[in-house]
Amino acid sequence: MSEVQEIVRAQIPASEPTEERETEVYTAPGDMLIANVVYTPAGDIRGDWDRPRYMQLRVGRFDEPGGRYLADTSAQTSAFYLPANVPQNAELVWTNRLRVREGETLYWNSHIVRSHFADGIPDPGGTVEVLLEPANLDDANPPRLVPQYWQGKTLGIEYRLSEVPRGGGTAYHSDYVGRVVEATDRGIALEVETPQTIGVDRETYEFRYERIMHVRLL
Repeated sequence: MSEVQEIVRAQIPASEPTEERETEVYTAPGDMLIANVVYTPAGDIRGDWDRPRYMQLRVGRFDEPGGRYLADTSAQTSAFYLPANVPQNAELVWTNRLRVREGETLYWNSHIVRSHFADGIPDPGGTVEVLLEPANLDDANPPRLVPQYWQGKTLGIEYRLSEVPRGGGTAYHSDYVGRVVEATDRGIALEVETPQTIGVDRETYEFRYERIMHVRLL
């Protein structure tokens, strides 16, 4: 980890099936970028289609105007499983931009969605670690909004392949995994393995910023 990066940690209390909690994590002393978020649950988390629980790192409180979520470890399907005491890199929400302004506060939010049932799965609590980099968020140069920490690391990208139709409709997307080569003026360049192509082990592709939806360090 570079000397310019900082890790902040917070203990997250457990929540019963009908409980919702918000835990203050950090107030930024200056403009920062979120480089990674690591969540370590204190117990097993098994999802349930009918009882989803959302566990997210947010700027601002859940009901605060202008608040937004930046990282997600939500259990929304029955296939979801996180084992106890195993650190997990969270999914980062690129579309909400991974930036925190001076004076803004990060919260870890655990809440349920009441639909057919009045409860959700329990939340065992645990630990959340946030890796931050100082940034000049008034700099209009797009590469400045890509954390330096990602350089050379393996990154998963959820990427929108088509434009959203006017008036709504289907926008197609796909997942890609590769090593971060550089941040350009137009997007993030990944070196992607291409085992399906004879004679070519890997190629470098540029993923345009405006079509990146989510990213996750692997």
